[in-house]
Amino acid sequence: MELSGGAPSGTITATIPLGTPNGTGYRVRVVSSTPQIVGNNNGSNLNINSNVNAVCKNFTATYQPSGINITTNDINNGSTATCGIANLSLSQTNFTAVGTYTVTLTVEDNNGNIATCNATVTITKANQTSPSPP
Repeated sequence: MELSGGAPSGTITATIPLGTPNGTGYRVRVVSSTPQIVGNNNGSNLNINSNVNAVCKNFTATYQPSGINITTNDINNGSTATCGIANLSLSQTNFTAVGTYTVTLTVEDNNGNIATCNATVTITKANQTSPSPP
């Protein structure tokens, strides 16, 4: 942090120690040694939020005339959230044509933190079977 004209300005970067519990009400106090200054309480709380990890897998289905519907179980491949998963959702769940699609899985935890990943959904043509010769 640089002092310009006696007034503090700049950016302070800090690392929160691994294992710090999730929660609210954390505060940071800035202490300077030259000049010796102890910062005042600014009245702002910090929130320590949990990690959310979205993990996708690709999915293939055979085309049906009525369309193909997929669920998060088809795409989710072990997503995690340290404070629990509140919601899983997909950007697209219904497919009415053969093709390759990119689908986004969104994972939201109980604190409202979000992570996403992309999966490839492939809808293939049904195998055509030839009639048996007479």
